[in-house]
Amino acid sequence: MSNDFLQREEEIVKMLRTVYDPEIPVNVYDLGLIYGVEVSDDGAVKILMTLTALVVRLQILYWKMSVSKQSL
Repeated sequence: MSNDFLQREEEIVKMLRTVYDPEIPVNVYDLGLIYGVEVSDDGAVKILMTLTALVVRLQILYWKMSVSKQSL
């Protein structure tokens, strides 16, 4: 593995540790909800994870909609 990949992986994990489950004060990375992280050649990051509750799914949907509006 290249040093660039390891550095990128560290940055991704650092960011994931700032995302907390809304019902308990533990981040999604330490909860073990992250199954995989893929970084494409163009730098896009794809995160495979599970969610703990329907409320979380609705919050993510709301977040995606607001991010999409900002990018227009």
